[in-house]
Amino acid sequence: MEHFHKEHHIQVVVWEDSTGWVANVYVDYQQGLQNRLVTFMLNQPWATYSEAVEASLAIAKRWIDDRKSDPRL
Repeated sequence: MEHFHKEHHIQVVVWEDSTGWVANVYVDYQQGLQNRLVTFMLNQPWATYSEAVEASLAIAKRWIDDRKSDPRL
């Protein structure tokens, strides 16, 4: 699942394992002349696919918003 938020490309990869639905989140963005990739390996299982996607997107957007408000990040 792909999403864009404030010039950041978010990719959420969700799969089911023995504990429930789990996800990894990849945020790709440009900083000056360099491309950056940040990976979040979320170790929390969710009960449904939709919950995993929604929570993962919320985490990524929160990180982007915090980064935009504090340029040191």
